[in-house]
Amino acid sequence: MEEIEIRVPADWLSIPTNLFELTWAIIGFLAARSFSKRLDEDIMKELETLKSGHPRLYRLRWLFERTLHFIHHYWIGLLMMTYSNRTNPAFWIGYGFFIEDGGYHLKEFYRSLKR
Repeated sequence: MEEIEIRVPADWLSIPTNLFELTWAIIGFLAARSFSKRLDEDIMKELETLKSGHPRLYRLRWLFERTLHFIHHYWIGLLMMTYSNRTNPAFWIGYGFFIEDGGYHLKEFYRSLKR
């Protein structure tokens, strides 16, 4: 298998160096955690109840499933980090989003390469 090189800007690999940065990173981490997979599962359970009452809306369930699977906190976090700098709280909130959600999806990505 061919090795893949991934280049990441150096300041994305930094860790919070003061209380300000650490606080915003924790806020981002906890915000991402609160809107995690469990929320997605709860939404899908609610959509199951539409089967009898709203069959047309229930048929769109696949669209909701795909949308929930597509929206991930790690890429939202990376975008926040890309469009702000280290002194901006948005950078550290994005950092927290990435840390909370990135590991799972990196494993999923590498697993898909092995297929």
